[in-house]
Amino acid sequence: HSGTGYSPNELMMGRRLRAPNELLWASGVTQVGVFAEYHRALVRNMATATEAAKKALVKDQLRRATYYDRQVRAHNEFAVGDSVNYETGP
Repeated sequence: HSGTGYSPNELMMGRRLRAPNELLWASGVTQVGVFAEYHRALVRNMATATEAAKKALVKDQLRRATYYDRQVRAHNEFAVGDSVNYETGP
């Protein structure tokens, strides 16, 4: 921020982030009841998005682990009597 004078989002997306209260002001929400419902819906939606992201991350980690294990184990299977090369320390 101090080096460029812009936030990382402004540099990457070309605009600054808008806070929820700015969105409310722009949409004309002025009543407390409407704001309270908006806030509850926002929190609910954020929790849903977070949960979906966690599930997707776990699924992706399992997929990557399976692929990694398949690649590593395919090259590291030795039988008794196999000739192997290994390095010793200096």
